[in-house]
Amino acid sequence: MVLDDWNAIIKQAESRRFIGREKELETFRYHINASNYLIFYICGQGGVGKTTLMKRYGEMAHEFGFLAVTSDEQQKTIPELLGHFAHQLAEHNIHLKKFEKRYKTYQQKREEIENDPSAPQGIIGMLGRGAVKVSFTLGDGVPMLRKGLEYLPQEK
Repeated sequence: MVLDDWNAIIKQAESRRFIGREKELETFRYHINASNYLIFYICGQGGVGKTTLMKRYGEMAHEFGFLAVTSDEQQKTIPELLGHFAHQLAEHNIHLKKFEKRYKTYQQKREEIENDPSAPQGIIGMLGRGAVKVSFTLGDGVPMLRKGLEYLPQEK
C-alpha cells in the first residue's frame, strides 16, 4: 500500500534526523530495563524537541514491550489528563470501562454547566479552586498529603 510506504519513508527520515539526544535515550533505555513500572517526564522550554523526544521514548518503550501514554500542556485539568490517558489506552484495546463511563458523565455535566446561561461566569474555575482549598484544609490533618500540597499555590 502506498500510504504504508510513505509512512516508512517518513519514519526512516525522522530517525536519521534524530541526533544529539544519545544521553537521554541511554537514560531511558536504562530505566526501562531496570523497572517494572515507570513514570518518566520531560519538562522544559518550548521548541527544544520535547515532543520529538517523547515520540522516540514511546517507540523505544514499544520495542521493550511497554505501552507508553503521554500528555502535554493541552490537558489543563486532572480529569482531562486522565481522559487523555484513557483514550490512548483505548487505542490499544485497553478499556477502563468504569472510568470511561464516569468521565463521559463528567464531560456532559461540565458542558451543561458551561452552557447554562443562569450559571455564574467562571463557575467551573471557582469549583476547581474550592476543591484545592478543601484539599489544603484536609491536608492539615494528613501529614503526607499536606507535604504534597505545599507545591500548589494558595490564594491569600
